[in-house]
Amino acid sequence: MSQTKILRIDLDEFGKLSKSFRCGNVFVSSEYLKSLEKIKNIESYAIYEKDRLIAGFPVNIIRKGILKIFLNPPFTPYFNIVFESIPSKERERFRFFEASVKSYAGFLKSRFMYYSVSQSPELSDSRHFVWSRAKVSLRYTYYMESSKDALNGVDRMIKNKDIAEASEEYDFEKHYSMLAESYSKRVPISKSDYEILMADLKNHGLIRCFSSKSASVTFLMDRANRTSYVYNICGEDTALLIYSVMKRNLLEGYAVDFLGANTKRISRYKSMFNPQIKSYFNISGIYDIIH
Repeated sequence: MSQTKILRIDLDEFGKLSKSFRCGNVFVSSEYLKSLEKIKNIESYAIYEKDRLIAGFPVNIIRKGILKIFLNPPFTPYFNIVFESIPSKERERFRFFEASVKSYAGFLKSRFMYYSVSQSPELSDSRHFVWSRAKVSLRYTYYMESSKDALNGVDRMIKNKDIAEASEEYDFEKHYSMLAESYSKRVPISKSDYEILMADLKNHGLIRCFSSKSASVTFLMDRANRTSYVYNICGEDTALLIYSVMKRNLLEGYAVDFLGANTKRISRYKSMFNPQIKSYFNISGIYDIIH
């Protein structure tokens, strides 16, 4: 077994990794992490094997007195490890994951009293996380290409309605009030933090916000992967607003990740778009004095 080491790196350096490494996405980009850093305690690390950089990962540190826990930041379903490359041959791939994942999992269970973080849908092999004594749970999301054929497959309950007027606007105070109604006053972020986060994401050019008379939807734009994420939605008839935005090609032809299909109610609602189902997994664990 080769020796690995983990060193802290700054967010700019980590962002360079996530642009070229496997499993990179907008949620682990330097711009997104810097926006999160304004409201959360975000750090990033690199994993080395014999002085070769093989992987990197971010953490969101939540302090509870003298204890530290690590959870996905709000509205951030993927906060994953990224890999320099993933070998194509199984023997080399096995050894690569054995080194990188074991080091990553060992770091988490040695630093946090509890951790729970989701990985990228691009990573399908969870075995090495299990073998590193992390609890692995399967999760799902819906994904849809922004093509004419895909839009033709949308349920007639949506597409037979008149296309909604969708204006691009960034009234985050209004959006938060609508979110509070959607979340029954249990929004996973404070109003002030929400406004700070959204304003900074806008400054980085990472979001596009559309509103109709009764609904609002914010898309997080992953330009490197040409994917738009349904970052948050609120109001009434939100499905029509999303369909109208796609129908008008306001997302520049980007595919849409609906960010979650993990409850029956949400899955029923999102399934009206006739999307593809994709799986990803979450890892969790508790502090282990022997790691």
